Amino acid sequence: MKLNEYLSITPTPYKLATGRILISVPFYNDPSFNRSVVLLLDYLQDEGAVGLILNQQSTQKVNEFSDTCNIDAPVFIGGPVFNKSLFVIHNYNGDSSFQPIIPDLYLGSNHRLLAFLEHNIIPQIKYRFFLGYSGWEIDQLEYELENSMWVIGQVDTPFIFNTPPDQMWCKAVELLGNEYSHWLTFPENLSSN
Repeated sequence: MKLNEYLSITPTPYKLATGRILISVPFYNDPSFNRSVVLLLDYLQDEGAVGLILNQQSTQKVNEFSDTCNIDAPVFIGGPVFNKSLFVIHNYNGDSSFQPIIPDLYLGSNHRLLAFLEHNIIPQIKYRFFLGYSGWEIDQLEYELENSMWVIGQVDTPFIFNTPPDQMWCKAVELLGNEYSHWLTFPENLSSN
């Protein structure tokens, strides 16, 4: 493979939409998004986009952010916007106020859901908490795609909850197919090469 073929980015067949993922290209060396997988929570072409970085687990726990919520679960870094606010995605469809993202995945919480999680009342509920989110203004995400910072992928709810965070970027690249497998050979930090 020639160098220009090796470094070229082939767009995927997927279009920007709520529920799609953004997979950062391996030489997009932004400290916030290096080897990140971002779930789009909302995408409107004339309003911009909002998403959560799925694979940046922090060392902090949910119960460190609230005196009333005693959930001993890790907090993920969702992005640099509103980085003092917690967001939760889950597979519990027990309230119509929760925003559906993809089948069996919702955004939002209420006191009942938090009590279920705190006391493990329904063990089948899978969830993740995020501090902050990622946001793009009108045309900003399209610009980043045109400039080979991301490719668009598609995943299901089990991928989100069952893939270890430190393996998620590699697994997302593998799902793209053989055309992208050479990405897995790039060093994680380009400046150390």
